[in-house]
Amino acid sequence: MITLRTFAATRWRAMTWRTRAGVEAFQAKRIERHLDWLTCNVPFYGAFKGRPLDQLPIMDKTLMLANFGALNSVGIASEEAWAQARSSLASANSSARWHGLTIGMSSGTSGNRGLFLVNDRERYTWLGAILAKALPEFPLRSHRVALLLAMNNDLYGAARESGRLSLKFFDLRSGVEAHRADLERFNPTVIVAPPKALRLLSEARGTLTPYRVFSGAEVLDPSDAKFIEAGFGVVPQQIYQATEGFLGVSCGAGRVHLNEDFLHFELEPIDTA
Repeated sequence: MITLRTFAATRWRAMTWRTRAGVEAFQAKRIERHLDWLTCNVPFYGAFKGRPLDQLPIMDKTLMLANFGALNSVGIASEEAWAQARSSLASANSSARWHGLTIGMSSGTSGNRGLFLVNDRERYTWLGAILAKALPEFPLRSHRVALLLAMNNDLYGAARESGRLSLKFFDLRSGVEAHRADLERFNPTVIVAPPKALRLLSEARGTLTPYRVFSGAEVLDPSDAKFIEAGFGVVPQQIYQATEGFLGVSCGAGRVHLNEDFLHFELEPIDTA
């Protein structure tokens, strides 16, 4: 039910939001509610109760990892979480279920892996959001989704429980060619993979005829996008996800849209001089 409610609400907002003012008004209410919860349930923020967002400390990955135990509401220390995550990685699961939570690591494309905790409600909320944004025709159309990634994650397990999705993970640590035969047998309607893997598959696609392809884990270079589109005959889209959450996804025209109905972005100007 959480997935269906999130899917419906996300699609409704996509169809009804018309102005920037409307987006900001929606965010203001959500931020106020979240800050109330945060300062009551997360020890790190306990001293900031009643303060507005701009008076909270700016968080980065170093600060987050150094204060991991005080930054989660269930009191799991970073040493415990790292141990569970690394044990799972060694067994090729890449995410652990512990105390009813998913403990996972990011792929570390920035050179520094992140650590995160997700409960079941958050897993199903994530599923509803990503389906609404990446596969808006769902559930009228069922899909077979192939994930070619270096890191598996229990978030993806929520998708397997939906009934209208068949999802299969292919571990890229074994290379693309090691999975080609299994991929063709699976015959995915959707492929999610880093750009280099998508390019290799599109250049010698065999029987693969995906309805959509999504680039993830790395930045999609325009030259790779052209090769992938030429090979598969579809415009490659992008999923932008990080330790911080599901940040954005591109539309059918290839333009990335930030998920501002779930996250508030504070943008810093970039000096192009």
